[in-house]
Amino acid sequence: MPCQLVIRSAAETDIQDAYDYYEECRQGLGQDFVLCIEESLDKIIRNPNRYPVIHKNIPRILVKRFPFGIFFVVQKNTIIVMAVMHGSRSPGRWKIRM
Repeated sequence: MPCQLVIRSAAETDIQDAYDYYEECRQGLGQDFVLCIEESLDKIIRNPNRYPVIHKNIPRILVKRFPFGIFFVVQKNTIIVMAVMHGSRSPGRWKIRM
């Protein structure tokens, strides 16, 4: 049975902020970023237990082409995306959202 995907509003803001930044850098790059995020989310849905646990029960998938990680939790048949963070940000920053 496929998992339901829930993206927290803070994670949506992370994605929007990165999209805006990349679009300022080069038109179309923000859209490329979103496509890579969607690809990573599809991978999580297909196999949520495949990714390494970074802290307690929080796995992370690295986003292709962009220096971002998607942090999520799995609760029964629901995947909750907690944060989409740039790799150079403070490692503890995403923990606040948990």
